[in-house]
Order: sequence, then structure tokens, then C-alpha cells
Amino acid sequence: MARRFNYTQRKKLSGQNITTRMVSTDPPVASVALHLSEEQLDPGARVFLEAYVGNISKRIDCNTVGDLKVPQTIDLRELQVGGSIHFRVKVVSSGGLLLASADRIRLAGASEDSDRKPLMTVETTPELGEEIWRVEVSQSEHPRLLLNSRVHSIEDRLLRDPVLGGAILIPAVERVLHLLADDLEGDVWQPDWVIFAKMFRPDTDPQKIMRPEEREEWVQDVISGFSKEHGFAGRAHELVDG
Repeated sequence: MARRFNYTQRKKLSGQNITTRMVSTDPPVASVALHLSEEQLDPGARVFLEAYVGNISKRIDCNTVGDLKVPQTIDLRELQVGGSIHFRVKVVSSGGLLLASADRIRLAGASEDSDRKPLMTVETTPELGEEIWRVEVSQSEHPRLLLNSRVHSIEDRLLRDPVLGGAILIPAVERVLHLLADDLEGDVWQPDWVIFAKMFRPDTDPQKIMRPEEREEWVQDVISGFSKEHGFAGRAHELVDG
């Protein structure tokens, strides 16, 4: 199994201590809550919050760990560039050293439970060229499903259209599962995906190293269960009949 080492001693902030919510969509305004008291950080370290889309970002100075001053609301109008808005948090020492951080914090919708952590975040972006979708995932970064924003209402159609949904979600989930099989003991996004896999393969064991043929069978069993749960083909058939 892969092992990761933090030679810089930089701390990764817990996502459970950072919550975001879209307060308004027109204009786009968000609220952010930071709870850093349990992170064992220098009270005098500076805290910066950044909202970003691609390479465009807005930085907010939140004072210090011991005296946090997070704005009640954050205006995001300058980030309306066609992609999904995310946040990152940086804790910096007086000498400019990055002590702790959290990245790719998803902005929850106004009517959405901000405590719900999706297995794979869905983002729209105009930077996919002629690709309709793409999955970005690594052992240390949470899976992201990127959708081409040039395709009209693609995020909404992903949920409504079982043909489009199945054509995108099945191979996207399959790709993440193959990477998961390489590191079932990972501690970033892997634990949540192991729980997901156990819904369809209860014998999933993070301590077990699977042979290539076992791994392929395991992936296909999980995909089969996932597809059956969502009923992609059956729903598509019903739509045609209707």
C-alpha cells in the first residue's frame, strides 16, 4: 500500500471545521464558518480565506487563529466566470511560513445540507475544449467530476437524463475505484469510498492486497451494484416508452 510523508510538517485542516453555504445566487453571495480552536495552531498565526474559480481568486484576511474575524457574507460577483466556486483556507506564520491549509472546499447550495460530503464533487468549467467530461483524482486529492460548461444545462441534465448520467457517472466511478484499489488504506478520500464500495461488496477489506483478477472483479461488482441502484437503463427505457 502507498504511504505518504509530510516532510514540511504542514498541517492539513479538517474539512469538518470549515463550512460554506451559498446565501444568494443573484448576486452570488456566500457565508463561511471557520472553527480552528481544535486544530492546535499558533493563536497569532494569520488566517486567509480564498474563494476561487480556476486561476481567478478573491482573498479575504480573517485576522488570526486566536481572534478570527470572518466576514458575515462574501460577495462573489467577480468570480462569475462559468465554473464552480470553491474555497481554500491558509494559516500563515508571522514569518510567512504556511503552517496549515485546506483546499477545494465545495460551496454548498442555499437549500443543501452543508454537512453532506459528496463522494465526488461536480464542477462545471469552460476549459475542457471538446471533451464533455473529465475525472481528476489522485491519492491525495478528492475526486472531481469536471463537466463542460459549454454544454447547456449539463449539470442538471446529468441528474435528469439517465442516458447521459449513466454514460458519464459509470466510467467516472469506475476510474476512481481502480485508483482506490491501489490504496484502500488511504486516509484522504479513500475511507468514504471504502464505505461506498462495501454497500455492494461487503467483503471489501482495506488490509487485503487484491490480485489483478480479483481487483477487476471487485470493481465490476461495485459498478454493477451502483448502476442497479440508480437504474440507468431501466429509467432510460421508461422515458422512451413514455
